[in-house]
This record gives sequence, C-alpha cells and structure tokens, in this order.
Amino acid sequence: MRDPIECIKELIGNPAFKRFMGWAPIKQFADAAKTDQLFNEMWTALWWWTIQEKLPPGATISGLILSTDKTKLTNFSGDKQAYPVYLTIGNIAKGVRRQPSKHATVLIGYLPITKLSCWSKNKRSEKGHSLFHYCMGKILKPLIEAGKNGVMMACADGLIRNIFPILAAYVADFPEQALVACCMQNRCPMCKIDPDERGENILGEPRTHEETLPLLKADHNEKMTPSQKKTFTELGLKSVYPPFWASLPHTDIFTCFSPDLLHQLHKGLFKSHIVEWCTALIGESELDERLMRLPRHPSLRHFDKGISHLAQWSGTEAKELEKVFVGVVAGAVPPKAVKATRAIVDYVYTSQYHSQSTSSLKNLQSHLDDFHKTKKIFTEKGVHENYNFPKLHMVQHYVWLIQWLGSADGYNTEAPERLHIDLAKKAYRASNKRDFIKQMTTWLTRREKCDTFSAYLDWVASTDAQFQLHPDYEADEEYDEDEDEDEDEDEDEDEEDEGEDEDAAPTHELAKRPPMPRTSVEDLVNIFGAKDFLDCLQKYLRDTKQDIIMPSADDCFDVYKKVTIPLEPFHVDLGGRITEIRDIIRASPPTQNERKRKPGFFDTALMHATDEAETVGIAGYEIVRIRAIFRLPARLGDPDVPLAYVEHFKKPSEVRHPDTLMHEVTRHVIGGKRKASIVPLYSIRRSCHLLPKFGAKVKDTWSSETVLDECNTFFVNDFLDLYSYQSL
Repeated sequence: MRDPIECIKELIGNPAFKRFMGWAPIKQFADAAKTDQLFNEMWTALWWWTIQEKLPPGATISGLILSTDKTKLTNFSGDKQAYPVYLTIGNIAKGVRRQPSKHATVLIGYLPITKLSCWSKNKRSEKGHSLFHYCMGKILKPLIEAGKNGVMMACADGLIRNIFPILAAYVADFPEQALVACCMQNRCPMCKIDPDERGENILGEPRTHEETLPLLKADHNEKMTPSQKKTFTELGLKSVYPPFWASLPHTDIFTCFSPDLLHQLHKGLFKSHIVEWCTALIGESELDERLMRLPRHPSLRHFDKGISHLAQWSGTEAKELEKVFVGVVAGAVPPKAVKATRAIVDYVYTSQYHSQSTSSLKNLQSHLDDFHKTKKIFTEKGVHENYNFPKLHMVQHYVWLIQWLGSADGYNTEAPERLHIDLAKKAYRASNKRDFIKQMTTWLTRREKCDTFSAYLDWVASTDAQFQLHPDYEADEEYDEDEDEDEDEDEDEDEEDEGEDEDAAPTHELAKRPPMPRTSVEDLVNIFGAKDFLDCLQKYLRDTKQDIIMPSADDCFDVYKKVTIPLEPFHVDLGGRITEIRDIIRASPPTQNERKRKPGFFDTALMHATDEAETVGIAGYEIVRIRAIFRLPARLGDPDVPLAYVEHFKKPSEVRHPDTLMHEVTRHVIGGKRKASIVPLYSIRRSCHLLPKFGAKVKDTWSSETVLDECNTFFVNDFLDLYSYQSL
C-alpha cells in the first residue's frame, strides 16, 4: 500500500489537469427560469454542496472515488488473483478520469487474497470480511485526520489550498457493495427494503451510520439486547467490526455506492434477464435468424451467427445487442413484452446521458415505471417466476444517486476493470510468477516514474509552444493565455463569416483520390444499382440550371465508396474537451476475389428536408438509401460539389408504433419503380439504421444484403447510438 494523501497531492497538483479541475460546487440549469437543474460532474451534484456547508470557510473539498475488485491473473492454469484498490478524485473531470492514458486514477494498494484455511469452513466467510475491512482501514487511516482538519496542498492552477479529502463514491459491483456495507447479498446495501419486495417499484428506508455502527459494535462485544438482535437480523448485517468507514469524517458509506452501468444494466438487467426472457418466448433459432438478417451498419456489430453460440458475454456484446433488440423481438413476442423491453432499453440509454437534468431524470423514472407496469407478461407466459433480484432493485436508486453524485457515466465499473490490464495483469506477466506481488509493485513503480517523466516532458513542450506562438510575448510581461485564445477564436469566427454561409452544412469528408475513377454509367446502373441514373442526373442539371450540355451514356464519373461526416459534438468536458462523433455512410458495391465474396454496402441516411430539421427531429428529415457517391466531370458542372444518387422512402410516420415506440417507414414506389433522385452530398446529414418489420416469423428468402430490397416496412432505429437516441 501507499499513502493516499500523497497520491491525492500528486493528482490535485498535476498541471496537466489544470483545465479539467473543479474546486467548488456550482449549480447549472438548462433553462433561463432555473427550474431544470443539470447534474454531470461531481461538483454540480448535491453531495458537494452538502459537505461544503459542514466545513469551515475557505475549505476546498477533494471528493475521493474508491474502487476495489478482484481480478484473475491467469486464464488457463493456476488460481492466481490480485485485489487492487484504486483511487481518483472528483475534482478531475470525468472525461479525463475515464482515460487510462491520463493516469488520473492511481493504484494505492493490493489487498491480501487467502483461503483462510486456518479457520473452520463456517468461519472463513466472516473472517474474510473482517480481513477486508481491517486492511482497507489500514490503507485509508491517513484520511481520518486529513478529513477533519484539512491538508495544505499545491494545486494544478498554482494556488495553495486547504484540501479536505473526503470519501464521496465507491465504485464496485453488487457483491463488493454488500461486502463494504457489511450486509448479506440478499439485501440492498443502501436501504432497508424487505428481500421479498425488491421486485416492486418502491424504495425502503435508507440505512444510516447512526443505526448500523452500534449494532455492529454490540454484536462484536456480544452484548446485544433482544431488540438489537431482531434489528440486526432484519437488516441482514454481518459480524464485522470495526468497518473501515466507521471513523472516516463526513462520510456516509450507504450513500457512496454509485450506479454500476456495466453489471447492473448492460450485463445484468438487459442481458441476464430481458434477453433471456425474450429468447424463451421466441426460441433461440428464430432469434438467431432475425439477427443474421439485419441490415449492416458501420457502427453496429453484425451477429452473422446469432447469439445462441456465445458462451461468455462481454459488456460490449450486450451494448451491441441493445442497439437492435427492440426491433428484432417486435412481432415475435406479445405486445406487452415488447413494451417492457423498450422500457428497459430506454432506461439503459437515458441513464448513460453525459449530462442529466431534472427533466431527464423524470424520464428515467418514467421508463422504470413503464417496465413495472408491463413486467407481469413474463410471469404470465411462464418464463420467469418473480422479480426479487438485486439488479432490478438497485436501479431504483439511480435517480437519487445521479442527483447526489453526478451523472452515472463518471462512475462506471468499466474504468477500474480496464485498469486491471495495466495495473495487475501486465505487471504479473512481467514477474517470475513467484512472490509476484512484490515484483508487481516494483515493476509498476518503475513504469509510473517513466510515465510521470514523459508527462512532464509533454507538459513542458506544450507550455513552450504556447509562449512561442504568442507574437507579443515578453519575459517581463504577464502572459494571459485565456485572452490570447479569445482573440484567436474571434479571428477564426471572422474568417468563417467571410467564407461560409450561416446555414453551412457539416463538412463531408471524401477520399483525396476517388477509389473508382472514371466509372461508366453502365457500371453505375448494373453494379451500384442506380437504375435511373441518367434520367435523375438530367433532372438535377435542369433544376440547378446546369443543362447547357446534357449527360450521355458515354460519360464517366469519379465514384467514392464512403463519406465521413463529423457530427456536432453533444458532450463538452470542462476545459473544452470535445467528444467527437464521426459518422460513416457507405455506397460500396460487392466485390469478388479468389478467397471470398465481399457483400455490397448501400447504407441508409437522413436527408435534410426542412430548415427546422435539427429542432423537430425525424419530422424534418427524409430517409434515403445511398446508391452512389460521385463527382461530375468538368464539362457537365462543378466537380467540387459531390453528389449522391439516392432511393427515397416515404415520409416517416408521425405517430410512433404503439409497442416499439419507433417511427415506421416504407419504400417509396411509383408505377412499380422506386423513387430516386440525385442530390448534393451536403444535404445528407447523417446515417441511420432501419430494422425490418419481421412479423411473427422471419422470411427465409431475406438476407442481410437483400433485406432492404425485399422488405417493405421498417422501423427507424432510435438506438443506433446515444447521439441518435437523444436527437430522434
């Protein structure tokens, strides 16, 4: 182990985090009336405000985030395990904390793993829990005095503050939460709800330190009164004393358990329950057939063999299945089961918002309410008996926890599980596998020194570059970096105003050289499927008044296989770090080589239909299928304006489907021919994904490559990604 106070000093004073740090609680609102409060970073949440009021004036809080989790070090032989303890601080923006390369989360210790064979079998569990709390108490002991009186620390912005390090959040899976809370795993670690009522849409009375600690102490001293024994049993407590959190100042451990998106939602409520129940209703073979026939998309995993063969699921596979599952089961399971599935997937997506608000949290709760209204269908169909399992109950606490600690994406257990690779598994492989913990710590210490020195060199280089880029910098003058950035932004805005329209579309990126230059009209018709290419091109040239020379079958065009569209960022971290989304739309014909045939990909997309498209959602767009992306030869028009040959679908239904809550769309056919046109590429706003309306049983003639041609009615997939979900 190492001193957590020294680790906090290192994190809070790291100048690389200067632009991504929060020092005081703030309140943000989504509306001018200040009724819709935002919750994202820890310093926007209620916990920071509550603790700040308890501390003396001038105190600065460092909200500690701890995580513990056992991990296997060997996959095929032996039973070697490690039990790391990770620490980070809520002062650092969550977008930075999530990146392992930033080293914003540090390893502060390894807990012992022992079979405790010196004890009888019925005592080992109890002694194992006591050992955990004893060791955690040893590691966190320096926090007791620091949390009471504070520690003067040099901060990343150059100021010296009186820092109060206080435990705010504990990131762990459910068994680990029960271990920390000193309760049995059939109880909620946060509230006192009866185990038989965990499947209901209710919350129990919260657990408290004031009630729990005296019970644990009395049990330890074997001086419990009859009423205490009764309460001890009702709360499902375990014989552990003292728990490591007993003396931590300003800490209520029962409010520290953060939402666990990975285990409780993706791999838990969705994969282990909803998918299993729906599979029992549909049948494995039918579900596999439906998944195999879905249209492909660049951002979707295509389950070309279904899912029945998957023996071990990862969180990534569960997330990929969430994107298509509602549309896949529609028609094959009862309507109430579709509604229950939609409610859970809605809950999963809404809980992942990078910034929550009072209104979005109301929606989050409404999705859970919708599931509880329809869940009985699975019992009626005999696929599940009851709902008294911990994952369903724990999500009841999400709304309050997000208000208390900030948005759930800042506390996902995916982050510490990713750290196991760097801070446990790689270190173990570097050892000789004997007495490996000592070797691991030595190896990690050396790696950390190298990483720290590299980070220092990068910081020095970036600092020097900033000064060199400033033309008016002088050594005896104060350099205002923010002022310089503002001036640069103003200059950039002026240049943009001169050269672009206010309504300019996002930049569409094509390959520098066309992959298929001088493609003939015959190939566009036969290989790309652009059946009415010449007629549509003539109409486009007439409409744009470029019909001086009309195209012929002898013309050739530079054709591109895909276009990349940078979408507007929907998440900006403190300091301006942008989560960039790059959307890809393909118009690539099938190819054949000596080994195998590669299918063609002609993706569907949203085309700008009205000026209010960004504000009215699906109603402002038209859905099209991209058949070809090309440029005109110079003799026919402007080659700098890329074009697209598209096939149209009818306007999406304004009313959503009653069960899937998705918009429906059908192919637009006129006189037995599909409606097609040529449009400027910039009118294509982004890709979309269509889910075939399979009905009760999938048709054997459909395939993933042909389903967009053979199926007539589709659902517009809301769950393609979080951006699609929020915008549509």
